[in-house]
Amino acid sequence: MPELPWVLNGLIYDINGSTAVSGAAVRVTNIRSGEEQSATSAADGSYTFTFTSYQNEDLLMVEAKLTVSDMMIKYGINSTTIDTALPGKTLNITLDKYVDKAVHDIILRKPFQERQDLIYSPQFRAFRVLPVGFENIQSIFTRDGNNLVTTIEEFDGIHTKVTTITRDANNYITGISERVK
Repeated sequence: MPELPWVLNGLIYDINGSTAVSGAAVRVTNIRSGEEQSATSAADGSYTFTFTSYQNEDLLMVEAKLTVSDMMIKYGINSTTIDTALPGKTLNITLDKYVDKAVHDIILRKPFQERQDLIYSPQFRAFRVLPVGFENIQSIFTRDGNNLVTTIEEFDGIHTKVTTITRDANNYITGISERVK
């Protein structure tokens, strides 16, 4: 275990990717250890976390949310790994999704892997986190031999957004790609 602190910092941006957001709730989770830290973005949109217990290549998931109304929040997520050869890293987050607060409280507050398992498990039905501006009218789920979701097609009345989920041999999600057709 390294003895030097390792620092993760960055900026929280609004959906346009250039306006800094102050007052956003920021949370980082070390996936290996389960350690969580929380902070609030400063007036210039910055945040900082210091780690004293870590290992090389620990995966860090950083989530940010900003309350928009009683029912909605803006939400963004990003990840990085710890590189012990460096004293820290900079990781910026864009609040690029609107999320219903109920969905956030029920699903997104869970630890990352448990959340991924829940979102893409056969029992998970109606809730979806949608990019800003896309209103879902109809969803079609395609499942693999293990009954896990592999494709989600969401039709908004004009366009169809296709989300493809790839998994490794242990059925953990390794990639999510989205396109509009």
